[in-house]
Amino acid sequence: MDVTLESLARRVAELESGRRRYRIVAGALSLVALGSIVLGGTRASAGERKEWRGHRIVLDDEDGNPRVVIEGEKGKTGFYLYDHKSHVRLGIALDKGHPCLVTYDGAEEPKARLLIGELKDNGVVGVMLLDKDGNLREANMLTPENTALLSFSGADGKVHGVVGCDNDGNASIELDDKDGKTIFKRPGEH
Repeated sequence: MDVTLESLARRVAELESGRRRYRIVAGALSLVALGSIVLGGTRASAGERKEWRGHRIVLDDEDGNPRVVIEGEKGKTGFYLYDHKSHVRLGIALDKGHPCLVTYDGAEEPKARLLIGELKDNGVVGVMLLDKDGNLREANMLTPENTALLSFSGADGKVHGVVGCDNDGNASIELDDKDGKTIFKRPGEH
């Protein structure tokens, strides 16, 4: 495997670009939801409580097709957007208690999940990209020691590349083959 610093830099730039797109989509959806609540709400008088209650709220288009669904049932808590064919395409939900952005294909199968939160209860927090099978593929993390890490995993879920930078500005990079053997490493600890 011929790995060059230029190819690694190009790959990191591509992944960062994809992560920025996910952040923009998540931010836009948050603003839409907040705007709907603020603009669509009514002001309650003192002592009066106004709210909607239910396990599922569906917003339909003019043809009666679901376009937005808000669910509060066990195991399905989330906010989902549907396409013109009534297929769910994007969801903001909880995955094992962590906020998650999920993209779906036309058959309503999850294609990728962007998970935000603590990884494996070890104090490492970050933004993680999971594939359709739930395997971690890319993670942008911050350790309890404030070391910033960017890791890449194969379809097997095993980490095969890590780029890091500690508080003192010491950078490091490590690449492993499919068997976990280090094939490239430069100074620094992560």
